Amino acid sequence: MSKTDATRSFETTIELTGGPEAVWEALTSPTELARWFPLGARVEPHKGGALQLSWGDAFTGNCRIQEWDPPRHLRTGWMEQPAADAPPPAEQTDGGSAALIRADREAAAQVAVDYFIAGDKGRTVLRLVHSGFSNKPSWDAEYDGVSRGWTYELRSLRHYLAHHRGTPRRVAWSRRQIDCEAGEGWSRLIGPHGIAREGALDNPAEGDRYAIVTAGGDRFAGRVQVYRDGTDFAATVEGMNNALFRLGIESCFGPTEAQLWMSTWGVPEAEVRELKGLFDRLLEGLFPAGRSV
Repeated sequence: MSKTDATRSFETTIELTGGPEAVWEALTSPTELARWFPLGARVEPHKGGALQLSWGDAFTGNCRIQEWDPPRHLRTGWMEQPAADAPPPAEQTDGGSAALIRADREAAAQVAVDYFIAGDKGRTVLRLVHSGFSNKPSWDAEYDGVSRGWTYELRSLRHYLAHHRGTPRRVAWSRRQIDCEAGEGWSRLIGPHGIAREGALDNPAEGDRYAIVTAGGDRFAGRVQVYRDGTDFAATVEGMNNALFRLGIESCFGPTEAQLWMSTWGVPEAEVRELKGLFDRLLEGLFPAGRSV
């Protein structure tokens, strides 16, 4: 994190499979974006245009394009609300991140994302700088949520490019408001009545192997991608054609929710629907006084 007197920024780098052109396409093609990030996307591909990103009924935001220099540098604004009469993006069977909404629109206008792409011959480094967040305490939750979100989403991009490039994605995504404190919600979610009836998530590091059996009897095993105690876990799932599983407790942008989702590539739609039902039942059992979102 870097800070000035007025703002702070989140910066990270990640190495990706594929040349700069492939990474640029993943960041700017509506079809490719929906295979690792939003539910649906619409792109006006030029400076002054916009990326419109949608997560179903949860949220749609415009990221206005401020710099367009393929395949080296893309700079956009961040999640402005689209005009009321704008058509929604085309639907995609994908999952993505939590809605990011701020009432302070004047301050939010300074928030921007820079994507710097460098590399060749199949290996590329993407440097992401998400800047312009106020240092005011009222912005702490959004800064934390965005930082956590990019930590996962860039690993989703890496996983897609390395293992599933060109394959459409289907996602099972369940959300439920929880009826307890966030810490208790996390304990329930990763405990024996949640996703770890057998096995445990004992502060694993990125790249560690894991194996769990959920309360519903489903076995997930693979490699850990993200673990942040109390809020986030993400990992590959070998038994579902190298899918990507994520769970979390989200309290940054409204009522506290438990979330489960599985990004799949090449998995039949019926299996993904069945998994969505399993996730819904698991969350309902863990948080019976909550409400599905």
